[in-house]
Amino acid sequence: MERRRGASDRWPLIAVAAALLIVGGMIGLLKPIQSLVGLALEPVAKAVQISGRSDLEKKNQELQEEVARLTTALAEREEAAIQNEALRAQLGFVQESGFKLAQAQIISQDPTNYQQVLTIDRGSGSGIKRGMVAVTRGLLVGRVIATTPSTAKIRLITDFRSAVPVLDQQTRASGLTRGGRGFGLNLEMVPQTDTLRKDDVLITSGFGGEYPKGLVIGTVDRVDKHDTDVYQAAEVRPAVDFRRLEDLFIIIGRT
Repeated sequence: MERRRGASDRWPLIAVAAALLIVGGMIGLLKPIQSLVGLALEPVAKAVQISGRSDLEKKNQELQEEVARLTTALAEREEAAIQNEALRAQLGFVQESGFKLAQAQIISQDPTNYQQVLTIDRGSGSGIKRGMVAVTRGLLVGRVIATTPSTAKIRLITDFRSAVPVLDQQTRASGLTRGGRGFGLNLEMVPQTDTLRKDDVLITSGFGGEYPKGLVIGTVDRVDKHDTDVYQAAEVRPAVDFRRLEDLFIIIGRT
């Protein structure tokens, strides 16, 4: 009876097979097989790549959404701080002046070379009337010139049709401010005997009763004085930055 081959009898065959694999790999005989294996594994590799890319894109999207949320929250917090500061400043003005005020938001502006007018979101339905004075933090903005039940138009002091009686807070010189070029102001009708100085503060004098006394208008920027003239004049730098104005208060009475 034939004896079965043992493990020792198969070693020569294994060695030959290994040698063929090595030689075949070196001379490229196994490249077709390697290509077939690569093709077979390609869908798996692509699936892994797609899965990894999908996870990264999802994570990136989540991070972007978190950044947007935090940015919005920070902006809201900063805006609330600005509004609170404005209200605190306004509250101090109210307590010192004794005025009763109605807060309003600016909803449109119409600044041109011919007029300086803005519209607020409060009108006759909120007690706003023609002729009432608009202020911000104790600084004069203008006067109400027209109302609807829900809106009102404010003519700024920089409008060329505005005329405000003022005093130099330091020297007590008196005069009249009118709207100048752009958002500028001009001081007129100041007697030659009065003293005007650069950087002096101008406030409403209260003369005529249209504006309460003591509201800040601006500061003297340049004095124009000639001995042959009856009056001297000056260019005035407004205290309010009208281009950045967002809200204001209407004086509706006394507390």
